[in-house]
Amino acid sequence: MRSGPRCRRARRSPSTTAADPPRLAADATATGYPTPEGNSPRSDTSYSGLVTLAFFDALYLGAQFGAGPRDGIMTGLVRLTRLPIAAVRTGIEITVATARPHA
Repeated sequence: MRSGPRCRRARRSPSTTAADPPRLAADATATGYPTPEGNSPRSDTSYSGLVTLAFFDALYLGAQFGAGPRDGIMTGLVRLTRLPIAAVRTGIEITVATARPHA
């Protein structure tokens, strides 16, 4: 019997196909940007991505196309707190990004 933590097998992701456009688009976009080296540039890149996502999400909702299924908590918090959409969405995204995963 082994002692110590159990080893989990890494899941292999399926190969990219035409039926998987989000991954294909993300891979194509990632080839155009250099990989940040070091912790500070990586965290800066992550947080700027979160802020950008919150900004464009606010534009989408501001255009009144309606809320998607995951935007319900955001629109509810906007109504309760009367804060701008961008501030609430950024807070939600930062909370998710800094939360610890369950063991």
